[in-house]
Amino acid sequence: MAAALVAMLCGLAPIGSVHAQHLPRLARADADAALAAIRLDGADNEVVSFERAVYRRGTYIFTNVVVNLERDAESPAGVVHAARMILDSPRLDSEGRLLLHAFVLEEVEQVLDAGAVGFTLGRVMLEAPNAEMSANLGRILRGDHGAEVGADKDLYRFGLLAVDDAAEPGRTSDAGAPFAFDRLAFIGYTANTLQRFELLGFTARVENEAGVNHLDMAELSVDGLMISSQFSVLDVFSAGPGDTGFFRSYFAMEMGEQLNLFDRLRVRNLTATIPGHRVTLDEIVITMDQRDAVLDTRMRMGSLRIMPDLEDPAGAQLANRFDQLGYESLDLSLQGHSVYDPQSGRVFTTGENYLALRDGFRLDFAHDLGGYPEFLANQRGLSERPSATVDGKSASDAEGVSSAADPLVINRIALRLEDRSILERGFAAAAADQGITPEAMRSQAGVLVLVGLMSAPPEMPQTLVTQLATAVSAFIAQGGTLEIVMQPPSPVTIGEIRARREAGAVDFEALGLGVTAEAPRGR
Repeated sequence: MAAALVAMLCGLAPIGSVHAQHLPRLARADADAALAAIRLDGADNEVVSFERAVYRRGTYIFTNVVVNLERDAESPAGVVHAARMILDSPRLDSEGRLLLHAFVLEEVEQVLDAGAVGFTLGRVMLEAPNAEMSANLGRILRGDHGAEVGADKDLYRFGLLAVDDAAEPGRTSDAGAPFAFDRLAFIGYTANTLQRFELLGFTARVENEAGVNHLDMAELSVDGLMISSQFSVLDVFSAGPGDTGFFRSYFAMEMGEQLNLFDRLRVRNLTATIPGHRVTLDEIVITMDQRDAVLDTRMRMGSLRIMPDLEDPAGAQLANRFDQLGYESLDLSLQGHSVYDPQSGRVFTTGENYLALRDGFRLDFAHDLGGYPEFLANQRGLSERPSATVDGKSASDAEGVSSAADPLVINRIALRLEDRSILERGFAAAAADQGITPEAMRSQAGVLVLVGLMSAPPEMPQTLVTQLATAVSAFIAQGGTLEIVMQPPSPVTIGEIRARREAGAVDFEALGLGVTAEAPRGR
C-alpha cells in the first residue's frame, strides 16, 4: 500500500492548516497554467481522471478522482478512487515545474483488477513540499515514466507527510498481516532531521499454525529523529518487504560516531496477544540529550504485564505455573540512566538503574566503563564487513563480535539483587513439584551451592570462594539482598580478561571481585 502511494504522489495535508499560513493570493491564470502543464485541465491523462474541478481561493478541488497505479503486468496495483483531490496553490516555477503548498487525497479506496478492495484511506496529505518534491509529484500526475521521475528523492523536504485512517480489509493472512492505523505521519523533514514521526492507533492480526496473534498500539512516536545522509526517509515507503537496506543503514549509525539518534521515543498502550499469552505495556519512554558532546540517555518502562490467556490450552498451562508462584500475572518495570563522555571515553550509569518484578524482586545494576570510542569503532567495522555465508545463508562473525568488546576498560560493574518474595514463591513451587516442604527445598538449594563451589577452579582465591559460599548461602536461607561487585584495583580491559581466560591463567585478584549479602530489614 505504502509503495503504491509514494509511486503515485509521495504524500499529503490538512487544508485548514495550509490556509492558516496566509499565503499570498494566487492568480487564477497561474493556477490554470500549472494544471495545463500536468495535464489536469481536461487534456488526455493516462494516470488521473476526474468528474469535476472547482477553483476556490487559490485551491483546486477535484471530485470523483480515479488514479491508475498500474506499472507492469507482474505487479498489478489496480486503480485508486478518491472522493476528492486537492491541490493548494498550484503554480509553475521559472523552469516550468509544478510548485505546490499542499496536496490532499480524501476518502481513498484501492480497487484491484478482480474488483476486490485492496486498501482504504481516510486521507493522504503532503504539506509544504520543496521544489524538487513538488516537481516530481507533477511529473507523476502528468503520467511521465522517464528516469527523472523520483531520481532526486534524496533532495525532498516537506512540512508534513501523513496517511490517516488506513486499513486493508481484503488482505489474507498468506499475503501478510492485515493491519489498520489511525495515523502515520512524518513531520518537519529537513536535510538531516525529522522533527517528529508518529504511528497512532495501530492494529495488526496474524494467523499461523499456532493460532492468531493480535497487536494493538496506541502510539509509537519519535521526536528529533536524526537522519543519515546515506538514505532518504521516503525509502521506508518504497522499500519492499525484503528490503532492509533502509533500516540497516539507519541503525548502523548506532554503532558509528552519531549516538544521539533522537530526542525522545515513546511507545504507549501496547497490547500483544499470542496463543496462550497476553502482554500489555502502558508506556516506555527513552530520551537522549546531548550537550557539549556529552550524551545523557534515560529510559523508563512503566508496567509490562504478562498474563495467561485462559481460553487457550497453552494459556491454561501458563496460568497453572503462575498460580504455583502465587501470581495471576507478571508485572515488570525498568529504569535506566547512562552518560557517555566521548572526551574521556567513559560510559557510566548514574541515578537509579533497575529491573523489577512487582512482589518478586528488584535487580539494580551499575557500570563505569572506559574505551567506549574504540568499542564503537570496532562495532562500526563489523557492520561494514561483508557477512560470510554458509550453505547460502549469512553466518555471524563470532570471533569478530567477541573481540569487538576487547577495548572496553572495566572501572566498576555492580549487580544488586533484592528479594521481594521471589525466593519464597520459587521454593514453594519447587517443593510442591518434588513433594517436600519449602523449608527442605530451601535447605537443598543451599547445599547445592556449596557443592558447586567445591569444583571452583584452583586459581580462584580461597577468600573469594569463601565470600561466594557465605553470601549466596545466606541469601538463599534468609532472602534480603545479594550484591556482586567487580572493581579492579587497576582498570582492566575485556581483551586482557579474554586473553587470560583462553590461556587458562585468570588473575582473580586483578578483577577485584567481591560478593556480599545483607539480611532483610528488621532481622
